[in-house]
Amino acid sequence: MKEHEHCRLSACLDSARVLDSFRMKTSFFPVYTRRRGFTLIELLVVIAILGTLAGITLSVVFMAKSKGNNTVARQTCTQIATAAERFMSDNDQAAPFDYNAFPSDDERLHFPLAEGKDGGMLRVLLDAEGDVDSRINRRRETYLKVNEVDSPTNGVYYQDDEPGYYDPWGTPYYVIYTENKDVNVDPFAENGRPLNDKFLVYSLGEDQDGIAPIPLSNDDSSASSSKKSKKDAKKSAKDKKADKDKKKGGKDKKKGKDDKKKQREEAAAALEDIQEAIEDNVYSWKES
Repeated sequence: MKEHEHCRLSACLDSARVLDSFRMKTSFFPVYTRRRGFTLIELLVVIAILGTLAGITLSVVFMAKSKGNNTVARQTCTQIATAAERFMSDNDQAAPFDYNAFPSDDERLHFPLAEGKDGGMLRVLLDAEGDVDSRINRRRETYLKVNEVDSPTNGVYYQDDEPGYYDPWGTPYYVIYTENKDVNVDPFAENGRPLNDKFLVYSLGEDQDGIAPIPLSNDDSSASSSKKSKKDAKKSAKDKKADKDKKKGGKDKKKGKDDKKKQREEAAAALEDIQEAIEDNVYSWKES
């Protein structure tokens, strides 16, 4: 019996030796089995999936941020207009700025709330320090409560001791004012509808383009451009008269038609450019 068990043990040991010998011949690692890694295709597929997910996530984040900025800008536009109207209500319809800072012949005033071009309006509403404020805001009441910021973005920023109210994209808010409410129509609508507001406030939006087609008050460039436009108008009137004289003899009729067609095309292109520029503007008087 013992001899039989001894034979069985010997046979098992021989089998183990043969197996170890076979492993030594067929594998670099004699004891441990090889582990299979990722292939290049598998790695590329994983990277592509992660990239797609990251792109979707970033797109959602940017959209949420843009929507949040639009909401903040719209609320701020409304707050500025409401504060200005409330000041006038409390002060016998006196405007919250210095009229002497603007040309007296402007039917509508149009100015940014920054760089000292607002006639002191921001100082008045903030009840900030300054001579113009002590002369106009005699009640010393704060109509607009805003936190001061360290950079010209999303708040009141002081540059050379002049306050400016900037939107989330870093450009100042713009104000349009008139004493006659009937004159204050929507400046961005093709057939401007009456808004029945003395103060209209707007932001240029994310692209920082699309200023209202009203000459800026208290701005040298707008005054010079106004003079230039008058000169161009006189020149065009002379040209029209000369063209009329030419056409009396029946000459250049075809050229006149081509010129009119070209003018219509240019006007349509200009209108399209304006609409594209104001596409992301934010207003105090309508949803955008």
